[in-house]
Amino acid sequence: MQADAPDAWQWEATAAHRVLVERDAAGARLLKESGPLARLRVRARVPQAPLGRIDFGVALARSQLDYDGRTQAGAALATTSRHVEAEAGLHWRPLAPQAWGEIALSLDALWFRRDIAATASAAGLRETSALWLPGIGWSGPRWQWAGVAFSPRARWRMSVDHRLAIDYGGLFDRSSLGGGRRQELTLGAQAAFASNWLLSLDWHGARQRASGIVPIYRAGALAGTVFQPRLAIDDVALTLARTF
Repeated sequence: MQADAPDAWQWEATAAHRVLVERDAAGARLLKESGPLARLRVRARVPQAPLGRIDFGVALARSQLDYDGRTQAGAALATTSRHVEAEAGLHWRPLAPQAWGEIALSLDALWFRRDIAATASAAGLRETSALWLPGIGWSGPRWQWAGVAFSPRARWRMSVDHRLAIDYGGLFDRSSLGGGRRQELTLGAQAAFASNWLLSLDWHGARQRASGIVPIYRAGALAGTVFQPRLAIDDVALTLARTF
C-alpha cells in the first residue's frame, strides 16, 4: 500500500466538553473540573505494511477548566485547572472489512499534564502522567442515507504502565510514584461524506484507580504521605476530519 493512496492522511479537529471528578475511597466527591477542550490530530498510513493496514497518529489537546474543590483544611476552593495532552500511537487493522465491521489493535503513548492554579489561600499543583495504553477498537458496518455513510464505533484501552510526577509549587519536594491503572472506553458514530469529509460524535470515558501511597518530603525531611485519588474523566466530543 502506498503512502499517497486515497485516505493515506487524515486531519482532525475536535471540540469537546470535559468533566473530571476525583473521589475518595468511600465514593464521596473531592473535586470537579469542567469546561471546553480542543484537540488536533493527524493520522498517516504506514506504507507497505506486511499485513493489513497500519496507521501512525499524533495528537495534541488543551483545555482550561473550572475547578470546584476543597483545601486540605476543608475550605471551599474555586480556581482553574489547565489540561495539556500529547499522544502518539500505532493502529493496526489486520483484516479487510467484514459484514460485521472491522477490528483494529492499537498501542498509544499518552503524556498528560494537569496544572491546578494557585490562589491566595492554596498553593498550585502540577501532575504529569506518562502512560502506555494498548487497546482494541471496532468500526461497525456502514449504512447509507441521503448520500452519507453512517457507522457506529467503539474502542477500549487500558494502561499497562503509568508514571506520575507531582510538583507542589515549592510547598513540598517533588514526588514520583506509580499511577493507578486507567481504563478507557469510547462509544460513538461517524458520518462519511462523498467529499472525503468525516463528522463524528463520541463519548469518551476514563476511569483511573487510586495510586499507591508514598512519603512526601519538605527540604529532604519527611512531612507525611501522598497519593492520587481515583478519578473519572468524561468527554463528549464533536470531530470534523478530512482524508487525503
